Amino acid sequence: MEALEKMYGSLSLFSDINWKNVGLEFEMNFKDCSFPEYLQHKALEGDCPLYLFELAFYEFAYHELQNLKTEKISEKGFHLNPTNHFLSLEFDVARMLKDSESGKIEIHQRPHVLCLYKDLDGKNQSLEVNEQELNILQLLEDGPKKQFEPEQNELVSSLVKRGLILRE
Repeated sequence: MEALEKMYGSLSLFSDINWKNVGLEFEMNFKDCSFPEYLQHKALEGDCPLYLFELAFYEFAYHELQNLKTEKISEKGFHLNPTNHFLSLEFDVARMLKDSESGKIEIHQRPHVLCLYKDLDGKNQSLEVNEQELNILQLLEDGPKKQFEPEQNELVSSLVKRGLILRE
């Protein structure tokens, strides 16, 4: 229970979560899923606010990045950064967490897709991606590409510069 509270500390800021009860229920009844999935299940049942499971997924992805390394690509072409974690969010959890640092606890609802990733310098990054960028990134899900359509080159260059796409 202490480990859950430590890893998902922001949940205490945005709710009056009872870590003892939540931890026991999670350990006893939800062994086959992650803690964020457990909260999603609880939210769908109406037992917790929807934004809590999104906060938990964000924190889970952020902590997972801590152990990942971005390695230099040896194969020629454009590659999807293997550390990318895409979160389709209904709440602006990054803004909520940033505001909470100054004591401002507010819920901001705004649908968007956020990508958490490590850049080539090993620093955690987050970037909101739009539909055009997602379409380009999806093209790389099945493996590297040697080139893109000419009209896509500017967007691809931008994604390379920001570290979402790696290029050799």
